[in-house]
Amino acid sequence: MHDLKAIYVKVKGTIKEHCKEYFVFEENIQKYPRSPKMTDLEVISLSITAECLQIDSENLLWSKLQTDYSELFPIAS
Repeated sequence: MHDLKAIYVKVKGTIKEHCKEYFVFEENIQKYPRSPKMTDLEVISLSITAECLQIDSENLLWSKLQTDYSELFPIAS
């Protein structure tokens, strides 16, 4: 079993460190009129984490987040 949360945290930290010049609006690339549920950094990190775990389908990823990781990612519920 993979530790999705640990990989996600590591990927997010790496992206935040190496690409900080792109995230000029806190953790977003651009300014949004209403604050989004997930920041751009979180979406990118989650996408890269899914690819690392060879989860190719977004539907499979979101269903896994809702069932297996609902307490870690409450936004997916």
